[in-house]
Amino acid sequence: MRSTLRLSAIIILSSLFLLTCFNIKYAEAKREIVESGKELKGIAFDEFWAKVQDEGKKWAGNKLYIAKISSGTFRGFDRHDGLSAVWEAHMVRCNEMKEHKDYGKTISTCRGKGMVLQMIESGIIGLDAGLHMKKEGNFRGGAVDFDRIRLSAQSAEQAANQHMRYRPSIFDHYTYDLKIDQFSNRPIWIIKKACGSRGVLERRCRPKEHWIVKLDGETGEIIR
Repeated sequence: MRSTLRLSAIIILSSLFLLTCFNIKYAEAKREIVESGKELKGIAFDEFWAKVQDEGKKWAGNKLYIAKISSGTFRGFDRHDGLSAVWEAHMVRCNEMKEHKDYGKTISTCRGKGMVLQMIESGIIGLDAGLHMKKEGNFRGGAVDFDRIRLSAQSAEQAANQHMRYRPSIFDHYTYDLKIDQFSNRPIWIIKKACGSRGVLERRCRPKEHWIVKLDGETGEIIR
């Protein structure tokens, strides 16, 4: 009788141990999937930009300027069609715009307060999903009025593809960055095209698939 009970206890403990190991391995696998970006769908730029307008104008009113826009990078997640798992905008409440000469060129400088707005997709390990406003601080640098940025990340990507006479594929990976040229006082999209993680995995990458195109964020003009 005692040997039977002892055997039953051993079987139960062994089962619990195996189940625990399975759960740990499943959790680790799940974590790896999320971290690699395979379950991330991406946030559309237009959705993010609408939030920038809403939250930014609550904070800065008609003094809302933009100093920078960037898209976050996550292993295994290929950005395309204006989608990114993380978007970030450096907003400015521009109280004063001054011009000064430097090396014979005129530089436009905005002075005021800066605030970073971040939008994060759910499912990224270590990051809180949703909309986040970082601490306000002093700002001095290049920035343009919010309404001057008329070209979305998706439109900039399409224009860059057209300029390069490139037909998009499922193996593409794009980087979207908007910066301000203080000498010309205009917003500039920098679109970088590379081979994505799927292309690397399936050995579909080709040397000529890496290129960079710059576009005016207001007019869509290609900057050479």
